[in-house]
Amino acid sequence: MKTAIERIGPDQARAYLATNIENNRKVANTHVLNLALAMQKGQWELNGQGIVISSSGKLIDGQHRMMAVIKSGCPCDFLVIRGVDEGCFKTLGSNKARGPADTLSTYGVSNCNVVAASVRLYLIYCGALLRNDGKGGSMNTYILPTHTDVLNEYQSSPEIYRMASRIGQNLKKVTTPTVASSSFVTIVKKGGHEPDKVAEFWRKVESAEMMMSKDPRLVLRDRLLRAKTDKNYRISSSCAMCMTIKAWNAFILGKEISILKYIDREPVPRVL
Repeated sequence: MKTAIERIGPDQARAYLATNIENNRKVANTHVLNLALAMQKGQWELNGQGIVISSSGKLIDGQHRMMAVIKSGCPCDFLVIRGVDEGCFKTLGSNKARGPADTLSTYGVSNCNVVAASVRLYLIYCGALLRNDGKGGSMNTYILPTHTDVLNEYQSSPEIYRMASRIGQNLKKVTTPTVASSSFVTIVKKGGHEPDKVAEFWRKVESAEMMMSKDPRLVLRDRLLRAKTDKNYRISSSCAMCMTIKAWNAFILGKEISILKYIDREPVPRVL
């Protein structure tokens, strides 16, 4: 086998794809798009994962990366490995993919699964706010934050995310840690509210003490508990987060509410 580092642009990527091995796995267009976006952000790095060319000159690993180069229009450096036996094709792609939580773990982040999920939800929410020329859109998207996006966001506010993680663990009996922690981060960062004030909001949701029936915090608690305990009322994490923001907004305005609704397809509420 021979290895070399090559800067591959769209034309060379097309040439490699023309030699793509027969019966390669089905193209995941969303994966191509997310790779292309990472390349456009300048986040693509030469990390040792190779573009693999068989001894007969066929591309046997790297089709998604080559398609991403074409889609992004960005030349990128790749390790190219030539002369690999085609019989090895069946073993490629069998390793477990790293997720954002694995990236955070390598930087010593505690409770990395919840933190990573919270960062991703927060970033998806931020992206939803920018849709439709800034008018806002839903959180339903196939464009996901990259591992670098997640790491950069965490490192921008590590104390807030550590506090959010603790709040998430405390709310386990009411909702998932991801919903509580991502909502906390979103209200603090997008609303500019003091973390202690938002933490107190969640403590009331957890305890349900000294609240009237139409208190937004109690209505939120009841809805989250129903979603957690009754499969007929299950909602997505993004939906639960948006309901939390609606409850927070009502609480800040001193309004009473009797019901909380949010449909996954509707524009996300802005934090007051």
